[in-house]
Amino acid sequence: MAKWKNRPRLSRGWKTLRNLVLATVCLFALWAYMSYPLPTLEMRFRRTERENLLAQPTEILGRAERDREIWLAGVNGDQVVLYQEPGDRLWFYERREGGTILALLDSRISGDETFEVMAVDGPEEAVSARLTLRLQGEGYVRASENGSSATYDRVLTRPDDKPGRTFLAFDETYEVWGERAGNNAFDFQVEHHYPDQYTREGYLESCLMGSASRSAEYEYGGESSVNWRMEVAFYDEVGSLLGTAERADWIDPPVPGGGGEVS
Repeated sequence: MAKWKNRPRLSRGWKTLRNLVLATVCLFALWAYMSYPLPTLEMRFRRTERENLLAQPTEILGRAERDREIWLAGVNGDQVVLYQEPGDRLWFYERREGGTILALLDSRISGDETFEVMAVDGPEEAVSARLTLRLQGEGYVRASENGSSATYDRVLTRPDDKPGRTFLAFDETYEVWGERAGNNAFDFQVEHHYPDQYTREGYLESCLMGSASRSAEYEYGGESSVNWRMEVAFYDEVGSLLGTAERADWIDPPVPGGGGEVS
C-alpha cells in the first residue's frame, strides 16, 4: 500500500494527454465497429465510387430527397451515375444527347408509391422543365363492396371472364412541372389520378405505377406488364423550348404481361 501511495504522479498536462489518447482510441474503435461512416453525403458518394473502381470522379449535377431517401446524380464520361442512400448503391445509365431521365426508386417501394424521376444533363440554359408521362396497362381487379380491399392480376391471357373480377384497361397521361434539383437537374413527382387505392381504378393505377417505376430503374425493357413513355421538355427564362429528353418501355399494340425495348 505504501508503494502505491508513493508511486510517481502524472502532472495535469500528462493526465490530459492520456485522457485524449484513450478517448481517441475509443472513438476509433467505435468508428470501426460502425463500418467507418463518413460525415457528409458527398464523402460517402466518393467512397462508393472508389469501391466501384470508377476511373474518374463524377461531376455531380443534382440531388433529390424524399422521406429518408437521398439521391445524387451526375455525369461520368459517357455514363450518368445515380447514387442512392441508404444502401450506398450506384446505378449507371447511358448518357443521352439532350438529357437523361432517371428513375428514383424508393428502397421501400410498394404499389402505392409516387412515381418520381429526375432529368439531368439537359440544356445548360434551362430554368424550368415539364414532364409528360403516359402510362398504359390492363388487369383484372376485384374490390370489396365496402371498398376495403382490392386485388390485381397481371393479364397474361384474356379469359372471357374471371368470377368477381372486373377487366379494366388503363391509359392515362400525366403532366407535371419539375423542381430544380441542382445546377443541371430537375426533380418530378407524379401524383396519382385516382388517389383512393381501394377503388378498382385506384388500385390498378397504383400497381401499374409501381411496375413502371421498377421497370424504369433499369436500362433494359421486357420486364414490365405496363407500357410507359416519358418526355421532359426544357425551357429557358422566357419560356422558349430548348429541347426534349425521352425514355420509354413501350410496344404497340401492348402485349399483356410483356415489355418492350427501352428507347
